Amino acid sequence: GLSVQTVTHIRSGLSAIFGRAAALRLIEGINPASAIRLPRMVRRERHCPTEQEARALVTVLEDKSYGCCRAMVLLSCSSSIHFSEMAGLRWKRVNLTDAPAITDGKNLPAYSVAVEENFYRKEFGSLKNAARKRIEPLTPEVVEVLRSMKSRTEFNGPEDLVFGTDAGKPIDEDVMRRRLGKAGKAAGIGWRVTWHCFRRYFASAADRFGMQTEDRKLAMGHASEEMTQHYTTTDIERRRPIMCQITAGLLAPAAKPAQNTKSLPNEERISA
Repeated sequence: GLSVQTVTHIRSGLSAIFGRAAALRLIEGINPASAIRLPRMVRRERHCPTEQEARALVTVLEDKSYGCCRAMVLLSCSSSIHFSEMAGLRWKRVNLTDAPAITDGKNLPAYSVAVEENFYRKEFGSLKNAARKRIEPLTPEVVEVLRSMKSRTEFNGPEDLVFGTDAGKPIDEDVMRRRLGKAGKAAGIGWRVTWHCFRRYFASAADRFGMQTEDRKLAMGHASEEMTQHYTTTDIERRRPIMCQITAGLLAPAAKPAQNTKSLPNEERISA
């Protein structure tokens, strides 16, 4: 009853155990796990919202009942920051001013956010890999949204969570997933909206607007640790205009249908 992906992980674990036992000469012969053959893995279709779908979703999320979902969607779409990274984001790592700041002993440029921690499976922890530790520029629209959030909550100290509950506690991923799914249906999106699809949206939009490949890798945390260490304010400012275009597209008013100015057949006959 388990998925192929789960069984693959189990086989990998068993293989590591037997491999270690063989290295210690506790067993002899081949690794038993290496003989296991699994069915072909069929992955689910991965969706990426169009700009129109993302824009409709952002409009639906203006309803206060969705809480901080709208701000999180805007931030994720414009910077590729993952849900768990946003859930672990603290105000001390968000610079909403036009002057550089110092956080965690490092420079935080104006209008930027430092991704240093996540909240996953009800625990705060380190990021998936070293490259995921990065600094992202904030667009003017996202800055205003975050400023408004900070002014409305009493939990706005350096160690407080940016996207917390009304009581300042970490947000529940299951609750936020249900809210997002509900909003997706209300926006007329015909597939299940997930938080990860906004990283794909960023990658697609950034490519469409001409962001350099290396910059996209840095933004998504896919670059090497060495590249991350060489990350500078210049890199941030080079990427900011593209991110501004992405955000502007999300917040643009819906296009009005084109009007037909040609006379109808009956009108032509009447005129004649």
